[in-house]
Amino acid sequence: MSAFKPTERQKKILSLLLDKYENSLTYTGENQVHQTFWVRPEKVYPKYNDNFEAQEKVILFEKELKELEGFDLISLTWKNNVVTKITATDENISSFYGIIGRREKKAILNDEEQFYKSVIGKNKLIDEFASDQLKRLSAGKKPTFKLAEASDIVQLLDFILKNDTELLERELSIAVLGDSKLFEKKYRTRIVKLLEKYGENDDTFFDIYDQRDQQIAILEKYGIFANPSSIWIQGDGRISFDDGKSMEFFNDRPVGLSSDSVSQIKSVQIESPDIMSVENLTSFNRLRDDKTCFIYLGGYHNRIKELFFSLISEKNTHRWYHFGDIDPDGFLILERLKGRTGIDFIPYHMGIDDLKKYSSYTKTLESNDIKKARNMIERNVHSEIMKYMLDHNEKLEQEIISIKR
Repeated sequence: MSAFKPTERQKKILSLLLDKYENSLTYTGENQVHQTFWVRPEKVYPKYNDNFEAQEKVILFEKELKELEGFDLISLTWKNNVVTKITATDENISSFYGIIGRREKKAILNDEEQFYKSVIGKNKLIDEFASDQLKRLSAGKKPTFKLAEASDIVQLLDFILKNDTELLERELSIAVLGDSKLFEKKYRTRIVKLLEKYGENDDTFFDIYDQRDQQIAILEKYGIFANPSSIWIQGDGRISFDDGKSMEFFNDRPVGLSSDSVSQIKSVQIESPDIMSVENLTSFNRLRDDKTCFIYLGGYHNRIKELFFSLISEKNTHRWYHFGDIDPDGFLILERLKGRTGIDFIPYHMGIDDLKKYSSYTKTLESNDIKKARNMIERNVHSEIMKYMLDHNEKLEQEIISIKR
């Protein structure tokens, strides 16, 4: 037996029989009657009884079966010279594990139980996740993730929840997993679902966002960014930093700030009477107005960008505007910005009149646009313009308004 090297098909046969065994009352010690464990040959070789299958292939398969039978691992039931059942030999079924290199289910379950018990105490979120997995195990259910994946997930969650700086997704991936792309390829969606389920998320519009937008919004809350984050500002004013240094910015000379530098700002003084956040960079570069300070944030707003607005609002009294695309996403960005900063932004050129005026430049709504618009109508958020978009099947990007206004 020690020299026996099973073929892949023979391994599959033994594995299927082990599955039957491990899912039985016999395995758990609860069965009161004798059980046998068997599979049909077609489960392993679907074309076994196909009249058009090459005979030499059928003969090879039966040879593999007879070899297993010769080692007293299985017994075969024949009818009209055809195998009808493959049955495990009771007294030798425990040897299947070593032959195919598989660990016993009880050992795996014990490892999983010990793992989840060992991670309780790291933080509240991981505690809740681990407790739920232990409940699944106690109920005879499989954990949500395989053990190796669960270990990676717990390490990622622990790192993210302790993170106090801005990190890119690939930096997180290499720091925890040793592979710059593995987080994006395998774990991002799983991690976000756990952060959403167990974390404290106060964004009431998460269920309306596209999956990717939702992932970005949740990860950025914890300081994890898909791409480097920056802020551009164009107006008249001065920024003072914690180290005593300062910088001026002017209406005709926009300046860029990295997210790291925003966290070092002590105060922001803006001379312009109006402040406008701008969704798209093209429009930001186009806009000019001596009475307005324009700030480009780029899409959904993260905690660093919201901090910047808070620093401005602490020291300045201004009229606040937001200029974005006239589509459901544009208004979701506006609502998230208002909700997270507490500033009552006024939409700028984002009304029905603008859709009518530039109707020749509009685009048709996509399926996600329609879903988001309907959801906002149900919540009574910008209902009038959402209904107009749906009725006329159109939306508008802000760039054309920047050019034509």
